[in-house]
Amino acid sequence: MELLPESTDNNEGDAMSRMDGLWLVLLLVLTFLSSSALADEAAWCEALADAPRAASADPGVKRTLEIWERMNKPFNAVFGRSTALTVLSGQARIRDRPLPPNAYLCPGAPATIFVPQSLIDLVAVKKKYPEDFLAFVLGHELGHRFNDLSLDGSTRLKAFARPGRGLEDEELADRIGAFHAAIAGFSPRRLAREETIGAFLTAEAEWRAAQTASRKTNLLQTLETFEAYEELYQTALTLAFADQREIALRLLAWVDEVVQGRGVPLAEVKLARAHVLMMDAAPFAPWMQEARLPVDVSQLRCLPVYAEHTALWEEPKYFGRTRALGPIERARQQLLEARTHVQFAAAAGMDKFSVAAAQSCISFYLSEAADAKRWLAESLNAAPSPLAETVRAAMESNQALTTFLSFLSRHPAPAVEERDAYAKWTRLLAKLKPEAVANPQLLGTFDALARGAGDVSESAPASASTCREKPVARASDLTPMLVDTRRLRGLSDCPTGWKLDLFVSFDGKTDEAGRAPSREYGMAVCVPPDSGGERKLISLRLHDTSSPSYRMVDLRLLQLDNPPGVLGEEAFWRCHCDRMEKRGVSGQGRIAYFGRCWEIGLPGDVVLLADGQRVVQVNVLIE
Repeated sequence: MELLPESTDNNEGDAMSRMDGLWLVLLLVLTFLSSSALADEAAWCEALADAPRAASADPGVKRTLEIWERMNKPFNAVFGRSTALTVLSGQARIRDRPLPPNAYLCPGAPATIFVPQSLIDLVAVKKKYPEDFLAFVLGHELGHRFNDLSLDGSTRLKAFARPGRGLEDEELADRIGAFHAAIAGFSPRRLAREETIGAFLTAEAEWRAAQTASRKTNLLQTLETFEAYEELYQTALTLAFADQREIALRLLAWVDEVVQGRGVPLAEVKLARAHVLMMDAAPFAPWMQEARLPVDVSQLRCLPVYAEHTALWEEPKYFGRTRALGPIERARQQLLEARTHVQFAAAAGMDKFSVAAAQSCISFYLSEAADAKRWLAESLNAAPSPLAETVRAAMESNQALTTFLSFLSRHPAPAVEERDAYAKWTRLLAKLKPEAVANPQLLGTFDALARGAGDVSESAPASASTCREKPVARASDLTPMLVDTRRLRGLSDCPTGWKLDLFVSFDGKTDEAGRAPSREYGMAVCVPPDSGGERKLISLRLHDTSSPSYRMVDLRLLQLDNPPGVLGEEAFWRCHCDRMEKRGVSGQGRIAYFGRCWEIGLPGDVVLLADGQRVVQVNVLIE
């Protein structure tokens, strides 16, 4: 249950505002006392369900529903837990008393979060509290939805009815609320003020002083760090798609150390680590050795369906690369470790679709044809409806690969020198060609196998005539991205006119005066003051290590969200870049492409995130 904190924005000296705050705390206390008479939760939730609804045309209600959509969509996509939102009118009463500005979660099918008009008015009408707070309140209730209720939302989990778990459950829901506010584009850092959080927790009259102090400390740390946590995850994914997999794995390990919460499994980080390990193992995966084909098939890839956002928390687990093994055995160990990460993600509540899709890819690379087919079928059965077309295409591509592997397991390829046997084998293989259409790389493999040898290349990029129809980007279109980074010496230096928005120290050291964390190693994010976060310069520096052996990293990543004009067209990048390769697809349908675009003046590797025909993000890597 969320309770409203005392405002610290305006009118701090206003005696009437202080009286309103005291009245609010008193009302909350009375509400808790009166709610003890409603010991039966079913009766309480039934009363909320029967209370009058707010008018849908009300601007504050409309805005609340927009915030809710931004919060609930990724939550449901990741965890497969449907949740409804009901906004109650100002006339709603429970036992003849008005509802205080709280949010309430009730079991049901689906589970429902009830929000009274009084909370919305304080945020949307009186502007007493920022929208970030409303997003945090909704996120907190989603935390209770994840941890306290069954998958379908109809019943409470017995594990969370044990005595003494109340404070722990609330702190856990605090962390989830902060996370979901961050990924929805709100700023938990704006709420990280002692006065705001202090009033917020003081109003929760059921907590003792010592418990309130502990929860306050943990919540402040959570609010201050979750945006850094999300930024690290997104940067790691981008670097993985840009073939910087070693750095991506190191960053994903750092995520565990940046976030200070405890006890909440981080499902998406586990899945991301599994995907990056698969990417690293793919060129040497055991299936190729066992297939013994006469052509190079190392470019065939099972497309990962990755989580678009992070969530929650995991205990740190050190990851070290094994250098002494041969490439095939090392790839096998990486894939087995990836399988362990996926199992952890499943135990942490990751949706069955993403888990089964990942397990299918791992089984494919390990040459486990029957398991790859079984997991793929399970992922399709658990796929959300409607399934994004880009995700469907990725699954069909993976299905073609699985069918190919099944064929090889039943019909091993004879030596090319055995001409009659090989010709008979290729005729048998040709019957699979209609199914291979979904994977252009596999079609190239079929053609090369029919010839008996040769190179296998990815499908050709768009033709030159098509490209000529698209205008070349003007220099002014690229100016926001072509930031001169050569003059920036320190890790936290920003370009002229830009400001430092976020800094994460990786070494934990302080400066000579012992006043602040060292800024020698870590991640810094610079933004122009007027960009609204749509343009970023991410600077990253990691120290070298001897065990395991890691090189020093010093790079910068230019990021542009929702690029304007021709830069926002997927066709433009496919035409003017050197083979934009598909590297993955998110569960929400965004495709990740990788390529090099030197001919239009971009100084490094490029990772695009595209949604249909539109590019939603451009990342340029500068080493």
